[in-house]
Amino acid sequence: MRSTAGSSNKIAVAIGLITVIVLLLTTGGIGVTWDEPVYIASSNSYAAWFQRLISDPIGAMNPEGIRTAWEVAHEHPPLARIYSGLIWSVARHLTDDLTAHRLGNILLVGVMAALLYKLVAEETNRLAGIASIVALFAMPRFFFHAHLIELDMPVAAMSVIVVYIFWRTKENAQVRHTLLLGVAWGMALSVKDTTIIILPTLLLWVLMIHRKDFLLFRVLIAGAVAVPVFWVLWPWLYYDTVRRLIEFLLFPFLAHWLNREFYLGRIYTTTPWHYPFVMIAAVIPLGTTLLYLAGIARSAVSRRIRPFGLFLLFNALAPLLIQASGRFTAFDGERFSMAAFPFLAALAGLGFAWLAQLVRVLLRRLRAPALSSAVSFAIGILLVLSPIFDTARLYPHLLSYYSEQVGGLPGAVELGLEPTYWCDMYIEAVRYINEHAQPGDSVWAEGSSFRVFLYYQLIGVLRSDVLLAVPPGSTSIFGPDRPFHAVDEDYTRADIVVVQNHKILFYDNYSEPNGFSAWTARRQPVREWTLDGVTVLTIYENP
Repeated sequence: MRSTAGSSNKIAVAIGLITVIVLLLTTGGIGVTWDEPVYIASSNSYAAWFQRLISDPIGAMNPEGIRTAWEVAHEHPPLARIYSGLIWSVARHLTDDLTAHRLGNILLVGVMAALLYKLVAEETNRLAGIASIVALFAMPRFFFHAHLIELDMPVAAMSVIVVYIFWRTKENAQVRHTLLLGVAWGMALSVKDTTIIILPTLLLWVLMIHRKDFLLFRVLIAGAVAVPVFWVLWPWLYYDTVRRLIEFLLFPFLAHWLNREFYLGRIYTTTPWHYPFVMIAAVIPLGTTLLYLAGIARSAVSRRIRPFGLFLLFNALAPLLIQASGRFTAFDGERFSMAAFPFLAALAGLGFAWLAQLVRVLLRRLRAPALSSAVSFAIGILLVLSPIFDTARLYPHLLSYYSEQVGGLPGAVELGLEPTYWCDMYIEAVRYINEHAQPGDSVWAEGSSFRVFLYYQLIGVLRSDVLLAVPPGSTSIFGPDRPFHAVDEDYTRADIVVVQNHKILFYDNYSEPNGFSAWTARRQPVREWTLDGVTVLTIYENP
């Protein structure tokens, strides 16, 4: 039986609240990741601009006022940082700085969870809706990203929000629904450019599955409405609009050219077509995989559920096909596929509800219908028990989770996948440095990830009397008025060298080891951290 709007609203609110509470209780253990310092700095800058807009609107809105505030991390649209910064400006008085910065995305994830439940429960039944949410947060990698101030989770959340609005209004031709869809998509575009795929995916579903003239016009008009919404939400475009817009459009193709990915034992600079599908299989638990495949199968055989099942499948495939196109640089595993996870979880919910239905039919035939709920519940627990156990066992370092399909972390490493990649392990190095470093010692970490250590210093987690070994010309992302204790040194000169087992660090091209690989091979680490027998973080010291 489908969930009524009234009952689904109550359960959805409960799901949203529980999601936020759980994420808040677990965010403190999760270390700062590579991108977070940039987004923290930009959210601070944007929040300060809004304060200036109130006190000095002319100064805030002139070209220099816009440039000063919005140049930070202007490569991506700002909406996720705007609300994160505004929420931080209040929450920082109630909690620590990192949690206050992460709170905006955590609240958004709560909204996403509530709407995903409503989407599934109101179209199918309450069991499928609840199973969808359990499947989603039983994905350890998704659970990890749900805590962070970054862009991939807001992309997933805004995808669910836009899709929910479209689905709930698809039988109503009123213009206000078209405008609402356009505003929502404009907001999604204002989070990240990858959300551009949402409306074409909806259009494809309309053309293939649910052809109605007013829906065709709705999608097209919503696209037109989204453009001014996108512009209004991004003050960086208010001046020098054409040049800055061209830079933004070219950024995914040109500015990321240095990014690389270690995948199946070799270095890639652009993604092969199979990359997103292999990564999805590698990081989504086996039980969830079987359930979403069952959901796809149910959609194929059930005429009633088919339009909804294909709707979910189209939206799950869209972000994967972007990566499979081979036109974008390859990096960071599952991150750019994050928008697919909620829709795969929804399909898993359909699969579990179908499984429960088959159990009821079977037990009726066996004249034991009273056992159907207990048996279905037991099967559900068995399917999610392994990833929940792995989440508890690996927490907080969930970026090293790999599924049973590839043999966990050891099997993934043997297959040629990254053991870790986004600096969350650096918090372990911070504890070592605080205990063992001498005053004035320099600390090196790969690339621009020194910003993670810089942020730890700014919030008082890392000692202020150690220096950061940085590439020549490096500056603080947090501005010149904040402390920046740095020295121009590479790994051969720094006192302490922090190495996450990020394989691209050890290879220049294809699969040829580089000079850094040779340097580490000649040295004995002073400290190593392992997960499931695989080294994920190492510290070296230069004499």
